[in-house]
Amino acid sequence: MNHTNMVLQKSKITSLFLSLILLISTFTPVQAMKATAATPSIKITSIFFDGTVPRVESDEYAVIKNVSTKAINLGGWRLYAGNPGQNFIFPSYVLKPGKQCRVYTNQNHPESCGFSFKITTAIWNNGGDCGMLYNSANIRVSKRCYLVE
Repeated sequence: MNHTNMVLQKSKITSLFLSLILLISTFTPVQAMKATAATPSIKITSIFFDGTVPRVESDEYAVIKNVSTKAINLGGWRLYAGNPGQNFIFPSYVLKPGKQCRVYTNQNHPESCGFSFKITTAIWNNGGDCGMLYNSANIRVSKRCYLVE
């Protein structure tokens, strides 16, 4: 390779490098995701972890609440109860501002939105556990933990 070709090659590499830097500096989805996660509009406000139904505790539930001023469609959101297989994926459901829903372990209560994991054993650990709520972009927007001593 002669000197002129080397200079041209170096110039192309420098140009590509500068273009890449410019692209990276203007691309900010991570910052947007952090801002979304930092200001949740739906929160897990409580977890009723010690059900009264013997052994299976099907009456356990987590409460989620819309703390924003806008109605939010929960379609594709996910409530995770801490272990593999303990995911509840929300169907399309519009939760109005200030309203809340319960997600039961294995009961159906239409008066509180009618959501259920449909798991036949207790899912919330009576000694302590965490519930996590993810939006439809799979960004964690809320986490609620409890510890029983």
